[in-house]
Amino acid sequence: MRYICSLIVGMIVLTACTPSIDKDDYFPLQEGVKWHYIVSEQDTDTLEPYDFFIENLGKTKKTLSDKYFDMPVHVRRDANGTKYYILDSEDGIFRIAQQYIIDSDLRYDDPERMVLPSPDNYDSGDTWYSQSRTYALRGSAVDTVPDTEDIYIDMEYEIDSLNASVNVPAGKFNGCIVVIGRASFSLYADPKLGYIDIEIKQTEWYAPGVGLVKIIREEPKEAGLFYGGSIVYELKEMTF
Repeated sequence: MRYICSLIVGMIVLTACTPSIDKDDYFPLQEGVKWHYIVSEQDTDTLEPYDFFIENLGKTKKTLSDKYFDMPVHVRRDANGTKYYILDSEDGIFRIAQQYIIDSDLRYDDPERMVLPSPDNYDSGDTWYSQSRTYALRGSAVDTVPDTEDIYIDMEYEIDSLNASVNVPAGKFNGCIVVIGRASFSLYADPKLGYIDIEIKQTEWYAPGVGLVKIIREEPKEAGLFYGGSIVYELKEMTF
């Protein structure tokens, strides 16, 4: 499995009392909040939609590097058991480390990966850079084609809208922030084809008081000896 309103106008299932989430919070970190997504892929090896979740585990109890001593670092865990360490700072929301289920130690991000800038700095057209990797892209069954699992890229993110609407299985969300990430890079295929240009785009919708409600990841369907597709995450339920 791969790896991304004036509140809710439609219906979203709440299974218990709501924790204190600010109505203008686009990335809630309160312990116990869990987002359930339905994931669909097009032009990839995965044919059927599947479920995915991300849950907040609260502030970390781990001893972090001195750089983050006594700083507000929260932990999120996904359906694969991977943990993400999130710093909530005055400059924005940053991922500072991750830990796969097989890891005994944290894998620190260098540099830190900005998810969203500080709400005080939200402005349409604002941009920032953050590292990502390919998800849908893969090579054909040719020995000379490089392994796309090892390709990390710098994406430029931009706030495209501050007041968008989007429909997902959980309902309709208004007043959403839309973030678009783009990357362009070249892959060396073989001596005959040389380098092939690859374009990647990711669109994210964040709803106030809810968080991430939708992602569309687009990687080229056909690019020489490489082929990809699209991956779509849509919120179907938010529980507490």
